[in-house]
Amino acid sequence: MQIKALFATFAACAVATIVSAAEPAADLPTAMSERGKLLFSDDFAGDAPKPEWGQLKGKWAVAAGALRGTEVETDNHPAVTRNRFDYRNAVFQFTFKLDGCKTASLSLNNQEGHVGRVILSPKDFTVQRDKPNKKTDAKAAKLATKEAQLADGQWHTLLVEIVGGQMLATLDGKVTAFGEHAGLDTDKKDFGFTVAGSSLLVDDVRVWEATAKKGFDKQKFAARD
Repeated sequence: MQIKALFATFAACAVATIVSAAEPAADLPTAMSERGKLLFSDDFAGDAPKPEWGQLKGKWAVAAGALRGTEVETDNHPAVTRNRFDYRNAVFQFTFKLDGCKTASLSLNNQEGHVGRVILSPKDFTVQRDKPNKKTDAKAAKLATKEAQLADGQWHTLLVEIVGGQMLATLDGKVTAFGEHAGLDTDKKDFGFTVAGSSLLVDDVRVWEATAKKGFDKQKFAARD
């Protein structure tokens, strides 16, 4: 009887964990933009990633209601998946869990190459303007880094706003990283995720059109912890 009781408790906990991972996070409040039309959403309820997720490198699969990305060593490149559609200003929100990976990122790209990204590591997150491609002399620029304990085995929610040349990332509605760079102000062709190591779990991805919010004070917000 005790064994059956323990098994039942374990099963209930397992189900609760799966449900918790799949439950949609509430829309976090934006700071420098207004949400517009919903451009894309995915709660990974199926057995495999939707066709919109193009797998360029690594292994990507749906597991327990979330997208799992894992680097494949023989690729000699971080795992990459991209979702292609046109936008310029946007609000991104997704839940994630670092499950052993060294770094992961939300990557934004245009016709010429990389535009910018938010890099997630076990100890912090960074807003970055990317080096566009190998042909340009432009260099990557880290615009802001904030400390965060992300190797805690917990699910977190990231909100990323990009309007013009400004990008603002908010973690769990509490910690923010703000950056500005002229190179961010461009028409974009896709967004996606990258993973170095094993692995990243992503769930409840939503993307909206965005417009600038009146009264946003970038100087005050850039200094906010």
